[in-house]
Amino acid sequence: MINVYEYMDYRKFLMDYYSFKKNSNPLYSYAVLARDAGITSRGLVKLILDGKRNLSLKTLPKIIQGVKFSKEEGKYFFTLVRFNQAQNLNDKNELYKQLLKFSGKKKVVALAEEQYNIYSKWYYSAIYEMLNLNECPGDGVELYTWISKKLFEEITPKQARDAIADLERIKLISLCQGKFIQNNDYVENPGGKVNFAAQIFQKKVIEKSLDTFERPLEQREISGVTLAIKKEDIPRAKKFISEFTKNFNFDYCAHASADHVYQLNIQFYELTDRNFTFSGKNQRDADPQNSAEAINYEN
Repeated sequence: MINVYEYMDYRKFLMDYYSFKKNSNPLYSYAVLARDAGITSRGLVKLILDGKRNLSLKTLPKIIQGVKFSKEEGKYFFTLVRFNQAQNLNDKNELYKQLLKFSGKKKVVALAEEQYNIYSKWYYSAIYEMLNLNECPGDGVELYTWISKKLFEEITPKQARDAIADLERIKLISLCQGKFIQNNDYVENPGGKVNFAAQIFQKKVIEKSLDTFERPLEQREISGVTLAIKKEDIPRAKKFISEFTKNFNFDYCAHASADHVYQLNIQFYELTDRNFTFSGKNQRDADPQNSAEAINYEN
């Protein structure tokens, strides 16, 4: 039987469940699933599995009934659907935390919470990089206190200790001759199940960047550009930014002789509404002097 706790996508579970039932009984169909769930429209089930319809709060209990979940499994599936369909990042974050609390989930994904912490809490990546600093002390209270003070006491020594423990559990760092070292030179967002946690991380570090305006210019570099761009050039621009970020990391990350930890953020987003188009005729003169130019901002 398929284990629902192994899934972080309710549609993937339903598709696998349907395939499992179909292989066990060739006569099984969407109509049978709809009947078992008490859903009058057999086409609705296929639309949900195909991603063309969301599961409504009215239909959700019926699907739980049709699949014949246990009480605990039904609660997990109910939360999973809400997690998958949540639009607000904060709501998604809270629902993910609820998913991790299910006992069946803990048995299946032992490292889920550590992975979530690493990609959702800004200071995990900061601590990971701080281990490269020349002044970084060895293991113990001295290390946790140093981390707290080095991060402007925005986290406590206990939070630093918990972060080190999570990083060690997931094998990103290890203790070598009394000092923690990185096991990987470069850690990328893995996508998939914890991809939304990376979004939380990105939101937090962007918010933190606002505090740096009060710091001396020699400690920061903030610049931006507003430009008009062709639709077909957008994928190429995004790829350029992605490659630049990786190359920047490879060129400047000093694993053996670092003395500072910096954060690089790049945001490239749409300022105009692509769904709105003015229906009237554009009366603007096509004179070259009226052509738009990119506006640069630096500070």
